[in-house]
Amino acid sequence: VSVEERGVPYEPNWVSGDLVGYDETTEVPLSAVSETTGEEEVTEPLQQSDLLRPLLVDIARHGLSHAYEKYRNRGRQICSGGGECKQTQNAKNVIVVGAGMAGMVAAYELIRVGHNVTILEAQDRAGGRVRTYDHKDGFKKGLHVDAGAMRLPNRPGDKYKVHFLTDYYTEELFKLEVVDFVNSNDNTFLKFYNHPLTQKKDWDDATFSKLWPGWDRTIRLTGAKSKYNITNIG
Repeated sequence: VSVEERGVPYEPNWVSGDLVGYDETTEVPLSAVSETTGEEEVTEPLQQSDLLRPLLVDIARHGLSHAYEKYRNRGRQICSGGGECKQTQNAKNVIVVGAGMAGMVAAYELIRVGHNVTILEAQDRAGGRVRTYDHKDGFKKGLHVDAGAMRLPNRPGDKYKVHFLTDYYTEELFKLEVVDFVNSNDNTFLKFYNHPLTQKKDWDDATFSKLWPGWDRTIRLTGAKSKYNITNIG
């Protein structure tokens, strides 16, 4: 549909990734994402994840070649059938340094289009900064802890997910088991320097003055106690 027929500048379909007819020289007003809460309509600007979704979904479902051809040619010359493009006729020997999430994804996608990939990893495991300890590491079955410093961003039951490649690999492609990330637990044991081992739940009535004398007094003097309704200091 031409601009003349529509009467407004043509905008890509940010959900499906359809760029047919899109002219990047035409200035398009910023779109908005709306959702109905039942009482009122909330309108928010497009987020970066909304703009990345078409490209990342194309890579996940059809491969790098498909995404490259589609976005290079603005949708006018897509690989046959709309599916994955043929593998490269000029395969390279590629070395990927690190078997973290980024390295594993890069290696997988390069292999998918026909390159020969070798991954170099200094540790005896894959995952990089994502590391979960569970019963295989000495914890009681059903318990786990994330050592970090990174983690899979979304919980298994999250309705809205914005890490499209990660979610596709874990849920649809490789069907990996993903467990909830535990932010805190009242049964957690805490160990501060020069203080005995304790549990988080035992500190419900304790405040920072236990470690930093004068902290509670400063909260009172600055008015923060009443402003933020802090109830566990005198």
